[in-house]
Amino acid sequence: MAVHWLARLALINQAYLRRHACNIKEEDIARAHAQTGEVESRLRMQKLLNSVAQEAGDLIALLRDYWQGRYTKAPKKVIGAAAFTIMYIVNPFDLIPDYLLGIGYLDDVAVVNVAYLFVRKDLEAYRRWRYGVKKSDYHTNEVDATQQFSEQILALPEPDKPVHELLTTEVKK
Repeated sequence: MAVHWLARLALINQAYLRRHACNIKEEDIARAHAQTGEVESRLRMQKLLNSVAQEAGDLIALLRDYWQGRYTKAPKKVIGAAAFTIMYIVNPFDLIPDYLLGIGYLDDVAVVNVAYLFVRKDLEAYRRWRYGVKKSDYHTNEVDATQQFSEQILALPEPDKPVHELLTTEVKK
């Protein structure tokens, strides 16, 4: 039944992220800030792609620096996207529950990738501020990482039902 869960990845796009990021409140940012250590621990345990871990790590650092008043140049939508991404990763019952072995973290990786694409320019500005480097000097090649992830998703088998039917079907235990 893995295909059923994988169909949920189709829901994760910039509109999904924007919808949730724009509804983030100050108390959500505080909660996300409090959970940054747990996210870092999960990233190490999951051994995600280096580029995904780096993007998530920079989103965590951005949120910390914003919360502590060190970096205030980021627009609200960027802070919202960072907070939503952190809260999403920590939530074990998201679009694809984390307890599903082998596929439970695919949606977390997708949210990190979409968040990165959503805030790319602002994150690059933050990196320049934080690390003092130009984009061309930064070690992450986000285009290759995102393309690689997209190719992996496209290589998954096609579901035998349309996505909207899979998402409304009850999961049988």
